[in-house]
Amino acid sequence: MDFQRRGVHIRTKRRMRYELQDYMIQAIGFEFYRSKIVVELGCGGGIDSAEFARNGAEVVSIDFTRTAVEATKSTLEEAGIIHQNIIQADLHNLPLRDSIADCIYSFGVLYHIPDVENVISEVVRIANERSDVICMLYAYSILFLHRNEGVNDEQQLLGLYSERILGCPYAKAYTKEEAVSLF
Repeated sequence: MDFQRRGVHIRTKRRMRYELQDYMIQAIGFEFYRSKIVVELGCGGGIDSAEFARNGAEVVSIDFTRTAVEATKSTLEEAGIIHQNIIQADLHNLPLRDSIADCIYSFGVLYHIPDVENVISEVVRIANERSDVICMLYAYSILFLHRNEGVNDEQQLLGLYSERILGCPYAKAYTKEEAVSLF
């Protein structure tokens, strides 16, 4: 019974994640990373790490917070994923060897880091010559959704409306040119 309950819980998490962002399964192509090393920067609750692993990737999940590391461990256990590589670390100084990753994945994390260029240097260091980088950054369009609500300061708008909770301490929206330049 406990196994069945846990199975239902992971299915619910997965459904919530991929129904809310219904483009992700197809756009990311989790199945293309079978037998590849995927490094997730900012693993959060671990559902994307679980999806990569479920599709046969060897996943290294990294997050700055103990809470996220524990949540990812729990999600992977619920998904029946035995080999877990979950690390609590600062993304500015990744505890990984050079050129290790076939894919570096970060969904909704890097735009919360003020000095993101240092993290990008680490991405370049751990990437190999054929690595994919899959990253979701906020585009400036998020600012226009809320601009008519009496707040004109970009940083304040992003802090108020970029996450599911109010008061995000830092978020940056990128133009297409800025995002391309970053990488």
